[in-house]
Amino acid sequence: MPPPLRSRRRAGQALIELIVALVAVLAIVAGLIQIGRLSLRHLDTLHEARGLVAQYAMSDTYQSMLPSGRWIQDWTEGRDRRRYSRDDSALIGSSHGLRQFVLPVARTDELAQRIPNNRLSRLQYAEQPIEEFDLVRATAESRPIPLLPVARHLLYRADTIRVEAESVLVWTKGIE
Repeated sequence: MPPPLRSRRRAGQALIELIVALVAVLAIVAGLIQIGRLSLRHLDTLHEARGLVAQYAMSDTYQSMLPSGRWIQDWTEGRDRRRYSRDDSALIGSSHGLRQFVLPVARTDELAQRIPNNRLSRLQYAEQPIEEFDLVRATAESRPIPLLPVARHLLYRADTIRVEAESVLVWTKGIE
């Protein structure tokens, strides 16, 4: 005698639930694997940028890859409508805030009397204050990282991702 109709329906429902649960677990595992791969590539890229900036910082001659000073006042959201993401654009301001709010509190005139030619006191007269700090910068970009099909279809809709890293140090003028 065949099993009752009710028990066959329950068995079918349990099988469907198992399949849905397995798909969800596989998507989570694939996402974790993808995050691990991206993290490893990001660390490699960061180490590369730090190595380059260390070479620039220890160089006898000033090698800066810094653009001219830009004062970011705020950000405009991009097409993805999320703040502080890659497609946002910076609203450029001026060094007015530095001159109006920071330097008066630092009492640069008193500091100049005690320590002539100090960099902080020169900030108030510098055309590009950022250049007074002798910063060097290096960037590195990874090779394309292929996305797993699950991550590609569910999360990011791209075949590959590139990871970028940036590092900044103070130029040490060849100190060994």
